[in-house]
Amino acid sequence: MKKNWVAIPALAATLIFLNGCAQKPPVNNISIDNTKENLGENNDAQYKFLYNPPAGGNPENVGKILFASDPANTSNTDYNLFSVDPDGSNKTQLTHFGKYINDPVWSPERSRIAYSAHVDEANTDKIFIMTADGSETRQLTFGEGRDKFPTWSPDGKQIAYISYRDNIPNLFVVDTHGQNAKQLTFVDGKNTVGQYPKFVCRGYSRSKRKTTHFR
Repeated sequence: MKKNWVAIPALAATLIFLNGCAQKPPVNNISIDNTKENLGENNDAQYKFLYNPPAGGNPENVGKILFASDPANTSNTDYNLFSVDPDGSNKTQLTHFGKYINDPVWSPERSRIAYSAHVDEANTDKIFIMTADGSETRQLTFGEGRDKFPTWSPDGKQIAYISYRDNIPNLFVVDTHGQNAKQLTFVDGKNTVGQYPKFVCRGYSRSKRKTTHFR
């Protein structure tokens, strides 16, 4: 079914509207090259788990908090991703990249994580996804500009994010295979699109907000 999108530029978040509420997503089903954009290779065969989450997802990860930290307090901000239980127990390091990593977010079935990370000496952020244990990682966005604040679609098939081109933020989506990147907003000034986009149902309404419709 073709989706209709509505984005609301807000102070704290950009809301993406789906045509009807999403159903529970089905779950049965790093080398860094920052020179290509919207040309994700169709090489899914190398990923054994990233696109084949277990039936029922990973409910043991529900409630676990994701965060980025530099426990060694190095001068190079060598952040990595960690998870921890709400009571502070079971702190687990998930990555060992030694790069600045931020904005981690669980997929709907709690089997995968999306995040942004620096990919070059210019500290260019790009969007990645990985399995919950960090065993498989894939870069989804490429090219110029900083890509930050990823969020998952309710069906787990797309990632929305904010991309800064010429330091101007706009809303984009890309599928989880790194293909079909699409720009959804076309603002031409700074600080006109909020951070941390969210997918919500088409019936959502918020008073005194300017809406922009996309098809």
